[in-house]
Amino acid sequence: MTNLASFCEAFLNWDLNISPEAAKDTRLECRYYGDVRISSLEGGICRGVRSEFHNALDGGEYTGLVTLMRGNMLVSTEGIEMELSEGDTLIWSNRGNHEFYVSDWVQQLIIIVPTSRFQTYMARPLPFKQWALQGRTPVGGLISGFMRALSQNIELLDRRSGETAVDMFLAMLSKAIKGTHVNVEATPRTARYDRILSFIEDHLANAKLTPAFIARAHNISTRYLNFLFHQHGQTVVGWIRERRLVHGAEDLQESQDALSITEIAHKWHFSDGAHFTRSFKTKFGVTPSAWRRDNQLTKDGVQSNAPRRRN
Repeated sequence: MTNLASFCEAFLNWDLNISPEAAKDTRLECRYYGDVRISSLEGGICRGVRSEFHNALDGGEYTGLVTLMRGNMLVSTEGIEMELSEGDTLIWSNRGNHEFYVSDWVQQLIIIVPTSRFQTYMARPLPFKQWALQGRTPVGGLISGFMRALSQNIELLDRRSGETAVDMFLAMLSKAIKGTHVNVEATPRTARYDRILSFIEDHLANAKLTPAFIARAHNISTRYLNFLFHQHGQTVVGWIRERRLVHGAEDLQESQDALSITEIAHKWHFSDGAHFTRSFKTKFGVTPSAWRRDNQLTKDGVQSNAPRRRN
């Protein structure tokens, strides 16, 4: 029988309503890969509700990524309902009020990741509290296919290969989200923050990209710039470093005209290869050379090596 603590470990904190019979037959496995948890769930009839009260119990801001391998589910955020079918992928923020209802047997793969880590790939804050990518669309099918393969191989993943797989998925999913042009109503403050993020993204290759440089370009003080980033749980310098590391990781995937690790470090304005390697390993959990080996693309854009298990 799966208990409430196991559900909270996999899904964060919820008020759950599940019959003893359904709980008895539920199968749940949760694995940790650094600050990411991946869970495989099979179960029956269940209802869950969470609010701002539960958010406070989570210990931070998280994003949940759920792919339905089998069955259907009804989800609701702030009263807006959405029905998920087999192959659909749901992305939800732990902020706000959420509900879900499962009326029959379902199989799911769930990834819980710190929102700040996901935002690194998005290059901006998530523009929604809940969003779904339909599995019947071409891109949605690729996403669900990756999750299905991950589900089938989860027992083979050690920490390094697990984190590599998660980062590959986040990069792919962020591009899918940005490709749909998801929009929300913005306040003047969030609109300015969004413009600043776009400015940073466009000037990452500029060695003069500093908080003072950014503030001058937007006619604001450095203090106010730092305040805007603090409101989103970030620092200006930290965000620039994160985005440069992501671009460095993309450069490491290239096999045609590939740059050396030292050349990539200088391209993204790290002081030297050692500095880049330390920062890269802190973020991704592996060295740049290991990332290159496990993620390098062929000329046709196909991954040349699947993540390999560490001996």
